[in-house]
Amino acid sequence: MIYDNREYYFYRRESYHILATKVPEDYPTKANPNGTKDRFYPIAMIRLLHTDKIKRIGYKNVYEVSTVEVDRDLRGNRIGKLLYYLSTVVLGYTLLGDSEQYENARRMYYSFSHNPGFTVDIIKLGYGILEKM
Repeated sequence: MIYDNREYYFYRRESYHILATKVPEDYPTKANPNGTKDRFYPIAMIRLLHTDKIKRIGYKNVYEVSTVEVDRDLRGNRIGKLLYYLSTVVLGYTLLGDSEQYENARRMYYSFSHNPGFTVDIIKLGYGILEKM
């Protein structure tokens, strides 16, 4: 996948979904002492845990966002938002924020609510949908 003029790879390891880039690394051999080999370099990850917490109010394929981490040098470049986008659009997951919502996460959810094809609902467990955005 190409995003922001970089090639990214999105893969899963258990409950972690990892975003990586290819980085050439020195790999000298007898035949080619100046050879290189591409290595995957993880730059961000999102931990998604399958849940049935909101199944009874009609949501399917729901995953709770447990953790998001972006390489310190790449923060502020919308890599975290890309993780959410890939999780919803590519994987088809419905994402549920955890009980603690930080300001950046709230802003990101709000920004998604303005994109066609995305629905952002504010839900309070035990009460149902409080607001549709």
